[in-house]
Amino acid sequence: MIQLITKRNNIFKDENIKANDLNNFESFDDYDINIIDLSSNLFWQARDTKLTSTINDRDLQSLHCEIENTNNKVLILLPQNQNFSYHRNYENKSAKIKDIIPNCKNIIVQNLYNIDFELEYGSTVSQVNDLEIHSDFYIRAKDSYQIITKSINGNRTTTICQGNIYTTTLNVMSNKEAFDSIISLLNNNVDKETPDWIKEYNFNDDEDLKTELLNQKKQKEMIVQKINDLTQKIDSNNAIKKVLYESGEELVQAVFSILEKLLICNLSDFEDECEEDFLIKKNELVFIGEIKGINTNIKREHINQTDNHVQMYLDKIEESKTKEEVKGILIINYQRNREIKDRDEVTDSVISIAKRNEILIIPTNSLLDIYDMFLKEKLSTQDVIEMFKSQIGLINTNGNK
Repeated sequence: MIQLITKRNNIFKDENIKANDLNNFESFDDYDINIIDLSSNLFWQARDTKLTSTINDRDLQSLHCEIENTNNKVLILLPQNQNFSYHRNYENKSAKIKDIIPNCKNIIVQNLYNIDFELEYGSTVSQVNDLEIHSDFYIRAKDSYQIITKSINGNRTTTICQGNIYTTTLNVMSNKEAFDSIISLLNNNVDKETPDWIKEYNFNDDEDLKTELLNQKKQKEMIVQKINDLTQKIDSNNAIKKVLYESGEELVQAVFSILEKLLICNLSDFEDECEEDFLIKKNELVFIGEIKGINTNIKREHINQTDNHVQMYLDKIEESKTKEEVKGILIINYQRNREIKDRDEVTDSVISIAKRNEILIIPTNSLLDIYDMFLKEKLSTQDVIEMFKSQIGLINTNGNK
């Protein structure tokens, strides 16, 4: 039975193949051969603009543990010369694998399996059984690796093996015939396999080596866990920093996440009553307002929209004869397509209108500064409430830093 771990949507129909996603694989010990498909375009999507990591790196780290703890065969399918997709300046971009080979190799080596090899670009064809299979790359590996396939012309290595781990540059996923040929090759490659009992037979310094190996594996697991923890924290910070460049629902959700922490409230079930973006009650004090992401500077119309929410709410509570203190707040990510340092100052005329209407303007970078001070315990929830309640015009956070 074969486990194919891939990001592909269309998989060969075969009762002997169980296809699983990278983040939902099964124990390698339950399958004779486990194939990790790194040749899917859906895999090569960058986490950063430097193309030093993918959105799947944590899945690779989980797979690493399975590779380390199984004696069953593992086949790693290296990519062809496909696109490595990424985002820069709000645009979708891509780079060819051949142009960033060191980046791709480091992603594999640092997260999945420490393969000591060099990947070289060059189109070749290898014969596997009676089938010719194409490859965009070939491998330069140390002598400790067993060479499994080479190019027909040029004698370039395209598949290597060390122990139970096979690595290939062949385009195995191009069709079912190519896939079946490589599986047949792996099944027949038994001449250099070591019998299980020999592993328990100690020679020379085997016991010391095994103990040291076990210690090193434990340390590596601790490092991998630490990397995972740090990555999760960075991802969490990046999710909050969306307030500096997003608009629409993405911006609203990021702002909600900050407000919930700052003001100890729950906005998950918020439903607007007067078309406002948020309404937060703290005893008899009500913060009501607008959340916007725009490419221009702040305009008077944005202040007026916020003031309209306030007036509509005041009309409502007047009808119900309740007493509440209402404060209008405009949380706005203006000139969001620029870096923070390049954004213009909010104009005096807009600030004056906000003061006249007793509206507080909070640019999202200022909101992030407030949240940073809150997390560092330089501000309390009561401090934030008082700041939001007492200030009008453009918020001033300097007195709290």
